[in-house]
Amino acid sequence: MAWGATGNALGAPLSPFATDEVNDLTVFMTAGGDRLAGVTQEAMLNGANAALLLRADGAPELIQFREVEARASGAFILRGLLRGRRGTDVFVTGHTAGETFVLLEPETIERTLLALGDLGLTRHWRAVGAGGLFDEAPVLSRVLTGRDLMPYAPVHLRAEILGADILLSWVRRSRLGGAWQDGSGEVILGEAAEAYEVDILDGPGGAVQRTLHTNSPFATYDQSDIAADFGAMPATLSCVVCQISAVIGRGFSRAATLEIA
Repeated sequence: MAWGATGNALGAPLSPFATDEVNDLTVFMTAGGDRLAGVTQEAMLNGANAALLLRADGAPELIQFREVEARASGAFILRGLLRGRRGTDVFVTGHTAGETFVLLEPETIERTLLALGDLGLTRHWRAVGAGGLFDEAPVLSRVLTGRDLMPYAPVHLRAEILGADILLSWVRRSRLGGAWQDGSGEVILGEAAEAYEVDILDGPGGAVQRTLHTNSPFATYDQSDIAADFGAMPATLSCVVCQISAVIGRGFSRAATLEIA
């Protein structure tokens, strides 16, 4: 496996849904540095040069890169980045230097299927490298979260006044078959049923005041609840929206502080 560590803190992109031409990523490879090579923009858009950045807190961002510059110092500079792939756009901020970098090559990675009953349980592992001894390998503990089953975070959150209420709306996404193949702009649901939860916060990153439940990509925060939570109509509203999976529960969440139009 080609892997190493990042030499800089990867900055937040202007948008996780366009090629990041602003930020560069420096990596120092422990193994497989000779397998880092540039590709065309078209090849990258078709899936080439995928990699995992694993933050210290365990949050993953999947990226792709177009250009590679090898430095005499042993560093590799990666440019022309696609950020937050496969629903990990919620993890494009908060990076630091020293994160784990893994080149995701289909020929070196094998998918392991796990039973749904294992989700949420702590499992213990020993990873033994070539020439290593099982008894000398450290025991690693992991709680299996099943991220590949989590619905992607909604986008384009809005808040507008509707009479004395606040109407919250958003655009859902799909983790399966998300291409606009029929030109309608609608993608398949990819879940057993459409459902969302909306946490109303007392401020950016604050405590949850109440949770709204809805089966449509909008929710009404009514006048009586607004009065109970804030006393009067606020100028801005902080909230967290996530789509619900019947199998795994909450998907990736989108947090935003919205101006109420």
